[in-house]
Amino acid sequence: MSFTVSTLVAALALGSGTTAAPLESRQDALKPFEVTAVSYNSPNGRPGSYPWTTIRANVTDPNGYTFTQENTVGTVPAGIQGINCEAQWYSGEYSEGRTYPCDRAEKGHWAIQVYAGTQGAFWGSDFKLKFIHVVEPGQMIQSFRGRIEGEASFKAGINGTTSYSCSASGTCGASLKSELKPLLVPVTRTL
Repeated sequence: MSFTVSTLVAALALGSGTTAAPLESRQDALKPFEVTAVSYNSPNGRPGSYPWTTIRANVTDPNGYTFTQENTVGTVPAGIQGINCEAQWYSGEYSEGRTYPCDRAEKGHWAIQVYAGTQGAFWGSDFKLKFIHVVEPGQMIQSFRGRIEGEASFKAGINGTTSYSCSASGTCGASLKSELKPLLVPVTRTL
């Protein structure tokens, strides 16, 4: 009985195909967002004083993203920053979950949302921020975008993430503790 080279190659290919593990789609684990600044300022409520409660934040996404549509590949580089993210509302008019923009970003945009803290209410000494990075690879792949989100708690105290104080005039403020910078915020891809 004689085997040709092509018969041997076909037999090996068929045999190895039946013993190999099935292919699975893989997605590399996303690195956490890096929050480099968070500050909170509230007015004292006195007539003639500045009336806006303000939260500001800066964040970096260390992940790069690739999108493919047929023969076109679009990329969003790692290191895109959400700069000057600012939530601002008139004293007493806090709106949970409202989306506030950051400065323009390359290939997408950033936003933040403000939520109640660990006690179930919003306080300058205890609140949460959701950081949202929407990535868009550009003109060539307009129909694709990704949304990556991460949420962090900002709470004052010995084991907290912020330093909080109030002045004699009644204005209060908080900021991310310098020893925690950058604060790493776990992320998930939601779109």
